[in-house]
Amino acid sequence: MKQLERLKTAMLQQLLANQRFPKVRFNDFKDSWKDYRLGEVFDEFSVKSKRENEYKLLSSTTSGMESRSGRVSGHSNIGYKVIDNGDIVLSPQNLWLGNINLNNMGKGIVSPSYHTFKIVNANPIFVNFQLKTEKMLFEYKMVSVQGASVVRRNLDMDAFKKIVIKIPNEKEQIKIASLFSSISNIINNHQNKLTQLSTLKKYLLQKMFI
Repeated sequence: MKQLERLKTAMLQQLLANQRFPKVRFNDFKDSWKDYRLGEVFDEFSVKSKRENEYKLLSSTTSGMESRSGRVSGHSNIGYKVIDNGDIVLSPQNLWLGNINLNNMGKGIVSPSYHTFKIVNANPIFVNFQLKTEKMLFEYKMVSVQGASVVRRNLDMDAFKKIVIKIPNEKEQIKIASLFSSISNIINNHQNKLTQLSTLKKYLLQKMFI
């Protein structure tokens, strides 16, 4: 599994090396990649919930989107932001740590402190694979100002929207997105099997020493 993760990372670095003509790409494509500012790709929106627990409560973390079901915040969630599959969610305080995600957990609500976006002019899955590369984490850090704590930084949204990414034509985006989605699915399946084996091992050990 670690070999697959390293392969995925290496391929992403080769493809997204800030070049108009990547060294590694599918043979079918020869056109140059074009520069887009994030402000041209991310269309910010804010739709607020109108009822308590109108949709499931979600949270964006550096590890991905998570369900907050069962957690008690002690506050009403009326007025939380409504998101759907394919929407981008980011934490302005923790973006520099990689807290930016493509929602894949269906319709839900997130804290109003998050910024939420629709992807335009690009394939959402293709864009998603660029969001946490080393280059992008460096860019996020450059547009985030030290806040009240070491961990939290304040995002300069205007500067964030000026970050440049390179995007190929639509067909190449779809093919790249499909490739990396397949690799991610294989990695996730292996991880799930390891988790199941670990759970089985604990169960058997408990039964053996009762």
